[in-house]
Amino acid sequence: MFAPTAECNACVEGDVASCNRNQATQCCGTSEHSLGKTHCASAVGKYRDQSGNVLDAFYRGCIDCTDKKAACAAIGGALKARKGWSLEKCEIECCTGNKCNTQTPVLLEDSAIPVFLPPASGPSLQCHYCRASLGRTCDTQLQTQVCKDDRDSLGTRHCFSAVTRYRGQDQGYTREGAIRGCIDCTDEKTACAAIGGLLKEDQKWNVVGCEVVCCTGNKCNTQKPTLPYPGSGGSRTSTVKGKFPTTPTASYNDASGQEGNHILFSAVVLTTFALAMGNILYHFE
Repeated sequence: MFAPTAECNACVEGDVASCNRNQATQCCGTSEHSLGKTHCASAVGKYRDQSGNVLDAFYRGCIDCTDKKAACAAIGGALKARKGWSLEKCEIECCTGNKCNTQTPVLLEDSAIPVFLPPASGPSLQCHYCRASLGRTCDTQLQTQVCKDDRDSLGTRHCFSAVTRYRGQDQGYTREGAIRGCIDCTDEKTACAAIGGLLKEDQKWNVVGCEVVCCTGNKCNTQKPTLPYPGSGGSRTSTVKGKFPTTPTASYNDASGQEGNHILFSAVVLTTFALAMGNILYHFE
């Protein structure tokens, strides 16, 4: 387990040589770019820039790496906010110990971790978009996000509604925030991790809890998921009732008459005392 003062090597570059030349020291507990407090990481990947070119990426920094797929998704969310990069593939090596992340992982086609999918074909999906902090909701500030064009889009295949519990840079009490937008939502844990990485880089929120509901269909993301009360030890399903498969089967019409299919992944991130040590525990219903 890291000490509160743990440090990692940190960089965002196109290759390991540039990283070795330019890397800095990142304090996991206080850096605005830190993605966690439990591990140091080195990651290599392929990303798509805003012109559609696929290029190499190399990353080092602080992260929570109990799940490598979620760790790559968190890096993907952060790189989207920081650089406008869409990380498509990732390989990551993690370690515990001050500045232990000197590794050079190798990206192999048959074992690379997928993050964001290549853009979907055809006309772009459009989703409701908002970010609301301090317990506010999205009801009064909805905008439209064009999934293929928006710099902060987390994908082109699904819309999502999420509620997060987060700490600000002051690391004080937790607040709740709401976010809606575009995403590739094939896995609930990684969807929350990508949202967390995006919000850490953009809003400086340290996300400690998340529930997300995903759907297909233009502006289908009208759901209002909820989180359990802190310390309750329980979980609360989203406001969309029932259990659902992981492929789109449930047709619906929303209040505007739009048709679509709910993917309806519901992921709850539960926090325990271990959160104080930087751990985030995931539970799925």
